[in-house]
Amino acid sequence: MATEFVGIRLRRYIRLSMGVMKRSSAISNVAWTKRKGTVMQKFIVILLGIFVCSCAVEENGNPAKDLNPVKVRQRFEPTESSESGQVANWTALAPAPDRPGAFWLRANAGIGDTFPVQEKDGQKLFEVTVPEGNDEKLLVDVHYQGGVQRIEVPRDTTVTVEIGGSRYEWYYPSLYINPDGKATSDKAFLILTRLP
Repeated sequence: MATEFVGIRLRRYIRLSMGVMKRSSAISNVAWTKRKGTVMQKFIVILLGIFVCSCAVEENGNPAKDLNPVKVRQRFEPTESSESGQVANWTALAPAPDRPGAFWLRANAGIGDTFPVQEKDGQKLFEVTVPEGNDEKLLVDVHYQGGVQRIEVPRDTTVTVEIGGSRYEWYYPSLYINPDGKATSDKAFLILTRLP
Protein backbone atom coordinates (compact mmCIF):
# COMPACT_ATOMS: atom_id res chain seq x y z
CA MET A 1 0.00 0.00 0.00
CA ALA A 2 2.84 2.38 0.83
CA THR A 3 4.54 1.58 -2.48
CA GLU A 4 1.32 2.34 -4.39
CA PHE A 5 1.16 5.74 -2.66
CA VAL A 6 4.81 6.42 -3.58
CA GLY A 7 4.11 5.34 -7.17
CA ILE A 8 1.10 7.66 -7.49
CA ARG A 9 3.02 10.60 -6.02
CA LEU A 10 5.97 9.86 -8.29
CA ARG A 11 3.81 9.72 -11.46
CA ARG A 12 2.16 12.99 -10.49
CA TYR A 13 5.54 14.60 -9.90
CA ILE A 14 6.77 13.37 -13.30
CA ARG A 15 3.72 14.81 -15.09
CA LEU A 16 4.17 18.17 -13.37
CA SER A 17 7.88 18.25 -14.18
CA MET A 18 7.25 17.37 -17.82
CA GLY A 19 4.72 20.21 -18.03
CA VAL A 20 7.31 22.60 -16.61
CA MET A 21 9.82 21.44 -19.24
CA LYS A 22 7.28 21.98 -22.10
CA ARG A 23 6.38 25.44 -20.85
CA SER A 24 10.06 26.24 -20.37
CA SER A 25 10.84 25.51 -24.01
CA ALA A 26 8.51 28.34 -25.04
CA ILE A 27 10.34 30.82 -22.82
CA SER A 28 13.22 32.83 -24.25
CA ASN A 29 16.76 31.48 -24.11
CA VAL A 30 17.68 33.86 -21.29
CA ALA A 31 14.82 32.68 -19.08
CA TRP A 32 15.52 29.05 -20.00
CA THR A 33 19.14 29.44 -18.92
CA LYS A 34 18.01 30.75 -15.54
CA ARG A 35 15.52 27.88 -15.02
CA LYS A 36 17.65 25.18 -16.64
CA GLY A 37 19.34 24.17 -13.38
CA THR A 38 16.08 23.63 -11.51
CA VAL A 39 14.48 21.63 -14.34
CA MET A 40 17.56 19.41 -14.70
CA GLN A 41 17.70 18.95 -10.95
CA LYS A 42 14.05 17.88 -10.92
CA PHE A 43 14.68 15.47 -13.77
CA ILE A 44 17.61 13.88 -11.92
CA VAL A 45 15.54 13.59 -8.74
CA ILE A 46 12.79 11.86 -10.72
CA LEU A 47 15.21 9.35 -12.21
CA LEU A 48 16.70 8.62 -8.79
CA GLY A 49 13.21 8.18 -7.32
CA ILE A 50 12.27 5.68 -10.02
CA PHE A 51 15.49 3.76 -9.44
CA VAL A 52 15.05 3.65 -5.65
CA CYS A 53 11.42 2.52 -5.90
CA SER A 54 12.27 -0.24 -8.35
CA CYS A 55 15.08 -1.51 -6.12
CA ALA A 56 12.99 -1.49 -2.94
CA VAL A 57 10.27 -3.86 -4.21
CA GLU A 58 10.52 -7.09 -6.16
CA GLU A 59 8.12 -7.82 -9.03
CA ASN A 60 5.67 -9.76 -6.83
CA GLY A 61 5.38 -6.88 -4.34
CA ASN A 62 7.51 -8.46 -1.60
CA PRO A 63 10.32 -6.39 -0.09
CA ALA A 64 13.62 -6.94 -1.87
CA LYS A 65 16.26 -9.05 -0.08
CA ASP A 66 19.13 -7.24 1.57
CA LEU A 67 22.04 -7.19 -0.88
CA ASN A 68 24.63 -6.87 1.91
CA PRO A 69 23.44 -9.04 4.80
CA VAL A 70 25.39 -9.08 8.03
CA LYS A 71 27.72 -12.09 8.02
CA VAL A 72 27.67 -14.63 10.86
CA ARG A 73 30.53 -16.82 12.05
CA GLN A 74 30.27 -20.45 11.04
CA ARG A 75 30.83 -22.73 14.03
CA PHE A 76 32.89 -25.91 13.94
CA GLU A 77 30.88 -28.73 15.52
CA PRO A 78 32.87 -31.94 15.23
CA THR A 79 31.19 -35.29 14.72
CA GLU A 80 32.54 -38.67 15.68
CA SER A 81 34.91 -40.07 13.09
CA SER A 82 33.70 -43.15 11.23
CA GLU A 83 35.73 -46.35 11.31
CA SER A 84 37.06 -45.77 7.80
CA GLY A 85 37.89 -42.12 8.58
CA GLN A 86 36.41 -39.01 7.06
CA VAL A 87 37.69 -37.36 3.93
CA ALA A 88 39.65 -34.14 4.27
CA ASN A 89 40.05 -31.59 1.46
CA TRP A 90 43.40 -29.90 0.97
CA THR A 91 45.67 -28.13 -1.49
CA ALA A 92 49.37 -28.63 -2.20
CA LEU A 93 51.83 -25.98 -1.06
CA ALA A 94 51.67 -22.99 -3.42
CA PRO A 95 53.21 -19.49 -3.34
CA ALA A 96 51.50 -17.42 -0.65
CA PRO A 97 49.90 -14.18 -1.81
CA ASP A 98 51.66 -11.02 -0.58
CA ARG A 99 54.37 -13.05 1.19
CA PRO A 100 57.43 -13.45 -1.05
CA GLY A 101 59.22 -16.76 -0.54
CA ALA A 102 56.42 -18.26 1.60
CA PHE A 103 54.27 -21.21 0.54
CA TRP A 104 50.84 -22.06 1.94
CA LEU A 105 48.13 -24.68 1.84
CA ARG A 106 44.50 -24.75 2.90
CA ALA A 107 42.70 -27.74 4.37
CA ASN A 108 39.18 -28.60 5.54
CA ALA A 109 39.45 -31.43 8.03
CA GLY A 110 37.22 -33.02 10.65
CA ILE A 111 38.11 -35.04 13.72
CA GLY A 112 40.03 -38.16 12.63
CA ASP A 113 40.86 -36.77 9.17
CA THR A 114 44.36 -37.02 7.74
CA PHE A 115 45.92 -35.03 4.92
CA PRO A 116 49.43 -34.74 3.47
CA VAL A 117 51.55 -31.61 3.30
CA GLN A 118 53.17 -31.84 -0.08
CA GLU A 119 54.96 -29.83 -2.72
CA LYS A 120 53.17 -28.98 -5.95
CA ASP A 121 55.05 -31.81 -7.71
CA GLY A 122 53.58 -34.34 -5.23
CA GLN A 123 56.63 -34.76 -2.96
CA LYS A 124 55.19 -35.47 0.51
CA LEU A 125 56.88 -33.58 3.36
CA PHE A 126 54.77 -34.88 6.26
CA GLU A 127 51.24 -35.92 7.18
CA VAL A 128 48.74 -34.16 9.45
CA THR A 129 45.99 -35.77 11.54
CA VAL A 130 43.31 -33.91 13.52
CA PRO A 131 42.70 -36.10 16.62
CA GLU A 132 40.79 -33.56 18.73
CA GLY A 133 39.25 -30.14 18.54
CA ASN A 134 36.25 -27.90 18.99
CA ASP A 135 35.12 -24.44 17.90
CA GLU A 136 37.77 -22.74 20.06
CA LYS A 137 40.92 -24.78 19.29
CA LEU A 138 42.29 -27.69 17.28
CA LEU A 139 44.91 -30.28 18.12
CA VAL A 140 46.90 -31.51 15.14
CA ASP A 141 49.41 -34.35 15.04
CA VAL A 142 52.26 -33.92 12.57
CA HIS A 143 53.77 -37.25 11.43
CA TYR A 144 57.24 -36.78 9.93
CA GLN A 145 60.51 -38.75 9.76
CA GLY A 146 61.59 -37.51 13.21
CA GLY A 147 58.41 -38.75 14.92
CA VAL A 148 55.08 -37.19 15.87
CA GLN A 149 54.60 -33.63 17.07
CA ARG A 150 51.32 -32.46 18.62
CA ILE A 151 50.38 -28.81 18.06
CA GLU A 152 47.55 -26.86 19.68
CA VAL A 153 46.09 -24.20 17.36
CA PRO A 154 43.70 -21.73 19.05
CA ARG A 155 41.01 -19.99 16.96
CA ASP A 156 42.22 -16.85 15.12
CA THR A 157 45.77 -17.16 16.48
CA THR A 158 48.96 -17.92 14.54
CA VAL A 159 51.21 -20.64 15.97
CA THR A 160 54.76 -20.96 14.57
CA VAL A 161 56.45 -24.37 14.83
CA GLU A 162 59.61 -25.88 13.36
CA ILE A 163 59.09 -29.16 11.52
CA GLY A 164 61.87 -31.00 9.70
CA GLY A 165 64.16 -27.94 9.58
CA SER A 166 61.54 -25.49 8.24
CA ARG A 167 59.33 -23.04 10.10
CA TYR A 168 55.55 -23.34 9.62
CA GLU A 169 52.70 -21.08 10.71
CA TRP A 170 49.43 -22.77 11.67
CA TYR A 171 46.26 -20.70 11.55
CA TYR A 172 42.66 -21.70 12.43
CA PRO A 173 40.62 -18.70 11.17
CA SER A 174 36.99 -17.83 11.77
CA LEU A 175 34.82 -18.15 8.67
CA TYR A 176 31.95 -15.73 8.12
CA ILE A 177 28.96 -16.68 5.97
CA ASN A 178 25.59 -15.24 4.94
CA PRO A 179 22.86 -15.71 7.59
CA ASP A 180 20.95 -18.13 5.33
CA GLY A 181 24.06 -20.33 4.91
CA LYS A 182 25.06 -23.43 6.89
CA ALA A 183 25.62 -22.19 10.47
CA THR A 184 27.77 -25.17 11.51
CA SER A 185 30.30 -27.44 9.84
CA ASP A 186 31.89 -30.74 10.82
CA LYS A 187 35.09 -29.61 9.03
CA ALA A 188 37.56 -27.09 10.44
CA PHE A 189 39.38 -24.76 8.06
CA LEU A 190 43.18 -24.64 8.52
CA ILE A 191 45.85 -22.56 6.81
CA LEU A 192 49.45 -23.78 6.96
CA THR A 193 52.26 -21.49 5.72
CA ARG A 194 55.90 -22.52 5.24
CA LEU A 195 58.00 -19.46 6.02
CA PRO A 196 61.09 -18.52 3.96
